[in-house]
Amino acid sequence: MVCSMVEFYNKKPKYLILIEDIIKMIRNGELLPGDKLPARQKLSQSFSVSEETVTKAFNELSDLGYINKIHRKGTFVNKIIPRRITNNISIIIPHIFNQSNSYHLDEAYQVDIHPALIQELQKQVYKAGLNPKVNIYNYDDDKETEFLLELKNGKVDGSFYFGFGGANNIPIISEYAMNKEPILFLDTYVDFLNIPAVASSNQNAVMSVLMDYLIPNGYEKIFCLTSGHTSSSMQERENGYKIAMSLNSFVGESIFLPADINTYNQWSEKAIEEHVHRIFRNADTQKTAIISLMPTLHRIFWKYAINHNFPIEKLAWCSFDSPNIDYPEDIAHLEIIQDLELIAKTALDKVIYIINQKRLGREDFDYSNSYIDTKIISKNLG
Repeated sequence: MVCSMVEFYNKKPKYLILIEDIIKMIRNGELLPGDKLPARQKLSQSFSVSEETVTKAFNELSDLGYINKIHRKGTFVNKIIPRRITNNISIIIPHIFNQSNSYHLDEAYQVDIHPALIQELQKQVYKAGLNPKVNIYNYDDDKETEFLLELKNGKVDGSFYFGFGGANNIPIISEYAMNKEPILFLDTYVDFLNIPAVASSNQNAVMSVLMDYLIPNGYEKIFCLTSGHTSSSMQERENGYKIAMSLNSFVGESIFLPADINTYNQWSEKAIEEHVHRIFRNADTQKTAIISLMPTLHRIFWKYAINHNFPIEKLAWCSFDSPNIDYPEDIAHLEIIQDLELIAKTALDKVIYIINQKRLGREDFDYSNSYIDTKIISKNLG
């Protein structure tokens, strides 16, 4: 091996320049995976540095996963070379809800979970000295594929994925999961696709918490609002119905409202009217609660009931994440609130942990979900 000479600068430690030079030779193919590096004495002479400097550089290169020191045999270039470090972290988002119609509030952008969590995540990535790369693909399957492949192609070091869809990219996600790549599903509640997630909780845990508050307080009938997309594939629509129906193990009845995937707010007035009437008719004879798994749905039903003079005081209004409603003093309500800063910090720490484990060539590391405790706000449930 012929070592390239290094020009030393007063402002940069010599061992760092030696590290950069060796990494450059590995990346350029002058040093190949499995090649043996010269002895420390020879390298110190070639680079005009002390053996102590070479030892320090070797230790750093070993920690970074570029070289492997084998007792009594020498120091070798690792057979698996770490990815090029870009300091870019991508945030892949299907859509940001910032639209309004007669049942949506103009403030949807500020109060829906996605934008608030995205903003907090960007802040935490910046604070860590990394570059957040936000990609919004507006349900364009080709764009989603392109953004997901940036991790595989070395354009980003890690990714956060808000991918509700993902149906067309299951092969990519499955490959990432199998290889324990630094990609994290980040959303309100997650339990699929086998990549790790950081969230406040999953649906079952949310429902369990709500039941712990409602059932002891005598609520006999509980309606659950959930939704899905009418323009998704038939399989996705069927899966949406299954999710809604599975909630029956916790609640008396699930209401599934299909929504237009392109606007996400086109629930039909007829469907809303039908369900609101049914819920309030039931409230005449039984102590009744309504649970919303989406703050947007919660606001839609609340606003419809207010505008059409329904007796809102007959229901307990329960939501996952704050729907940003100023409830009247006598209204029974319960909210499960997320700590967005804690979720964002936990998610970033987890992605950085996975990145570092991959760079060190380790395989047996934690690649599981992390759930964050939630805060409960309740009033007038008794």
